[in-house]
Amino acid sequence: METEDSRKKAIYRRQSKGKSEVENKRQTEICKEYLQRKFGANTENDILFYEDEPCTGSDIKRPQIQKMLEDIRNGEISTVISYELKEITRNLSDFLTFQGELTEYGVSLILVERRFGHFRANRGW
Repeated sequence: METEDSRKKAIYRRQSKGKSEVENKRQTEICKEYLQRKFGANTENDILFYEDEPCTGSDIKRPQIQKMLEDIRNGEISTVISYELKEITRNLSDFLTFQGELTEYGVSLILVERRFGHFRANRGW
């Protein structure tokens, strides 16, 4: 029998300069709806939100993603959900480091939009 994981779910968003505020908010809502359907998570008790201001996705040196990683290391998060991979990073090396850390701490990654785009060596997606 599986024991219930008391850690929280996390939604990570990097606002996109190329999208309207409505589109950015809608993607957050889609992530919340997914967590509610899949896990019965509700925003007040089960979900942590991390959102970085519009910035480049070329690396993970952003305040909120670093805060989320700190919370992962502290055992507070079981699952990270993001709308699409490029919100986390467009850099393959950074993604592998990020995914390695999630794996080390037993954290699942869910991407609502599973497109990976086109990767260009040394330039990201």
